[in-house]
Amino acid sequence: MLRAVAPLLLSVVLLGCPSIEPAPVEPPPAPLPSDQRGPYEVGAMTLRQVDDRGKFLIVEVWYPAVAGADDVQEPYADLGTDPRTFRDVPEDWRGAPYPLVAFSHGFAGIRYQSGYLTEYLASHGFVVIAVDHNHNTLLDLDEDVTATVAVERPTDVSKAVDTAHDLLPDGLVDPDGGFAMMGHSFGAWTTLVVSGGLLNRDELLAYCAETDARGCRFFTGPAVEALDSLEDAVPDPRARVAVSMAPGLAYSFGADGRGLADNVPTLVMGGSADSDMPYEDEIRGVYDALGPDGALLTLTDAGHFAFSDLCALGLPFEECAGAAEGWMEADRAHEVSRTVATAWVRARRLGESSEEVFLTEDSVGSGGDATWETH
Repeated sequence: MLRAVAPLLLSVVLLGCPSIEPAPVEPPPAPLPSDQRGPYEVGAMTLRQVDDRGKFLIVEVWYPAVAGADDVQEPYADLGTDPRTFRDVPEDWRGAPYPLVAFSHGFAGIRYQSGYLTEYLASHGFVVIAVDHNHNTLLDLDEDVTATVAVERPTDVSKAVDTAHDLLPDGLVDPDGGFAMMGHSFGAWTTLVVSGGLLNRDELLAYCAETDARGCRFFTGPAVEALDSLEDAVPDPRARVAVSMAPGLAYSFGADGRGLADNVPTLVMGGSADSDMPYEDEIRGVYDALGPDGALLTLTDAGHFAFSDLCALGLPFEECAGAAEGWMEADRAHEVSRTVATAWVRARRLGESSEEVFLTEDSVGSGGDATWETH
């Protein structure tokens, strides 16, 4: 067939007729700095799949999108938050393929609990996914199986990454397989495992038997026998960089936290007034255990839920009272944390040196309500 067509093509060229060129591809929009919302509209969709464990996964996806004049932003199902994304609208292919970010929700959280951050990342040209950890969400919490959930959480994330590659349109996600890992609270611990943390069951149980550490509550109760398989919760070698928000349980990686020393570049973010994961004992404990590529953002007078949208639901958390009761306002916590988290991933994952300006004490501390540390 090619031999038969070639003379015809040659005659067209010799006659001076214009050659047929492929349709031009519109270039991506110019990037914007991490302290501004990005140049893309944000779409959201929900994927559902049974993975090869036989486990049903629900995965939320945020992506650069094209919204038409008649498209309306919609709220998340089951939550009363303001609508901020366009549901199931077409993808914006100008900057594809896009780098992938995976997010893990907290204990009794939900996959879209931190939309303030996941949406923001999508506006900057990331595809962001978040999986519901079964029996540990706002809608299906079963505290009797918490230890089992702990064992399964890191694999939930890995399978959600697989689901994104399987079900999203070809070419939308960077095919190199790497991703940035983020999570809040129990999801922050999940982030540490996925990003390289090596767990030590025996030292964890010994430590918890001798102390009243706040995080030990996740590894007690009727399902404690699940901890026999705790070390099946293994890192994902595709994780390239991490953001761990309000973490704890460094002692689950060995009594001295040494199992965190080889993690990928990891940013820890915490509130100085966190009572759920006490700042000095739990959050700083994680940062101190990290290797030389660790960093710590501290939000002064912020609480545990500063890294989520949960205060917007009217839940009776003390910190939701805001500045009137001496807490950092949620809007301010969101502004600082999403700027720094976005800059961290852009700088450390994508090599965008322009975003390093947001990863300094001069920048972070300029408002007088946050500090920045590195090893």
